[in-house]
Amino acid sequence: MVRFTLIFALWWSTDVSLSGNWGVWVPNSAYGIKGQNSLINCTFWYPKEQTLKLRKWLLSTKNEVIVVAPSEGNSLDRYIIIGEGEKRQCTLLISNTTLEDEEIYKFRFETDKDKWSAKDKTKLYISGFPTGEKEPAD
Repeated sequence: MVRFTLIFALWWSTDVSLSGNWGVWVPNSAYGIKGQNSLINCTFWYPKEQTLKLRKWLLSTKNEVIVVAPSEGNSLDRYIIIGEGEKRQCTLLISNTTLEDEEIYKFRFETDKDKWSAKDKTKLYISGFPTGEKEPAD
């Protein structure tokens, strides 16, 4: 059975453009546990007359931006966009979360006429000890 660690956000944000009904909703921060699966919830919207072409999550490190989960093509093995693009779903699933996954993530999508990046980013925080694992004694 796949176990998911739900990611709870302390601060919620809405990234909304008033022109043309474009937007992305992501939490400002999310939390996961080392060794478990983690989720960063996400929804997005765009004008109905356009067609969705691409969804992707970007990982911002100190030195570069990496595409970790494109909707098409190769993704890094542990990163997957779950949910249907046509239903405006863009939740990021990170399998077997590691301490190195504690980074800043950003969602981007493209339609047949334009592209949009979330203005807000999500900082993922990882706890070092999964449920049942004991902290080492001093």
